[in-house]
Amino acid sequence: MAKKRQVKNPEAKIKISYNKTLLVLMISAAVLLFLCIAIIKYYSYLPAQTECKIDSDCTKQRLSCCSCKMGGEDVCMSRNNATVYESKLTNSCDGVMCTAVFNCKQTKCSCRQSKCVEE
Repeated sequence: MAKKRQVKNPEAKIKISYNKTLLVLMISAAVLLFLCIAIIKYYSYLPAQTECKIDSDCTKQRLSCCSCKMGGEDVCMSRNNATVYESKLTNSCDGVMCTAVFNCKQTKCSCRQSKCVEE
């Protein structure tokens, strides 16, 4: 007597695989949504950051290794940020050559709504 061979339903395997993938996607979306909500709540409790309180808290700072007199660009920022920015530039600008292009804007830095801006 020959054994009858049972044919498995290939569609059932596809449905199970599809359901697992859908479940994994739904769980991933829920975790991502939870993380987004947690990040938004975290940043909403942080105090507002201020760059300045008075005009003397602001200064011009170069953005690149070259000053505005040598083709670079200057912007207004707080003195604390300018000190940190300048130390980073000093460490990374060894051997940089600048073009002799005057790119300075004759502006003054001032404090407006706790931000350093050009006048």
